[in-house]
Amino acid sequence: MNVKASNFGKRRSERIRRKKKTLFHKAFLLGKEDGIEIAMIVLQQGRYSTYSSITRHVANSKEAVSAGLR
Repeated sequence: MNVKASNFGKRRSERIRRKKKTLFHKAFLLGKEDGIEIAMIVLQQGRYSTYSSITRHVANSKEAVSAGLR
């Protein structure tokens, strides 16, 4: 295995992880504002990560759309 390719993949993975963490943090901060509700779904390599600033449960994206959370 090429060491440069391996390091590039690790750096890319770490960079994406940090960006995702920042995105969720900013969504959290925005959701704390009055009158703003956040519902976020991130699909990465076949896995979903979700965040919601609202108290009602949304099980999937189809329910989110039908509830008006677009």
